Amino acid sequence: MKTNYLKTLILLAFAFGLSVMPALASENEAESFRNVMNGPPTDIALSKSSVAEESAVGTLVGTFSATDPDAGDAFTYAVSGTDASFFSVSGNQLKIATSPDFETKNALAITVTVTDAAGGSFSKDFTIDVTDITTDETKVTAYFVPTRDYSGNYPNGKFNTLYKIDWKKVSHVMLAGIAPDNNGDWFMGYDWGRNNLTRESMAVLIPQLIDSIRTKNPNIKILPMIGGGKEYFEDWVEQKNGKTRATLIAKLITYLESVGYDGVDLDLEGAAITPS
Repeated sequence: MKTNYLKTLILLAFAFGLSVMPALASENEAESFRNVMNGPPTDIALSKSSVAEESAVGTLVGTFSATDPDAGDAFTYAVSGTDASFFSVSGNQLKIATSPDFETKNALAITVTVTDAAGGSFSKDFTIDVTDITTDETKVTAYFVPTRDYSGNYPNGKFNTLYKIDWKKVSHVMLAGIAPDNNGDWFMGYDWGRNNLTRESMAVLIPQLIDSIRTKNPNIKILPMIGGGKEYFEDWVEQKNGKTRATLIAKLITYLESVGYDGVDLDLEGAAITPS
């Protein structure tokens, strides 16, 4: 009944310009009146919506602010949703409660609810981006010979090293090695012949290997090594027998792009690097 009474007073006040405050018998009624008149929050802003991976517990992500029709209102904030466990709230500050990892999850979804002093509330979804930490000063390179690391006969074998290395700690992988055939077409040709491995089987296995490594570290750089001596390249370099450098390079680029490499590493040996 009291709520209806207050609403009637409010309607009279707006209709006739009357003051309703003198009609309220107690402070409790006055507070109830203010609550009835209160407008709830209408929006939430977050000063920053990204955080670096491996940020320590307690790291400040950003500060909240609320839009509310009532000047001077006080607010409390709460976080819920899919990734709420990564965060804590202190006053109007969003902080890290569980350190995030970019490779595991690069975006965190939360719902923020702001409540004003009268109990009015508003909720809004936010996405907090987790940024990757790259260390230019430190590069860890893995030298990998796919044909030698492959155990068991094709197609039922496996790459042993793939399961032993923490690829998140590796910045570059060098796969040995590729060479051109007589037509200038490149292939993973180093030491195959083991375990029923052929040029054709390696053409299947290498992209699978690359995908497996990148699943564990999307930022890793994978490069094939051009290795060996002069016998692979002499006619192409010296442009004999209708072979040209332009053709060799064009086919190299096509090969790198088709497999998904990030570049190429030169590891020529012997006469291949001896000036003539």
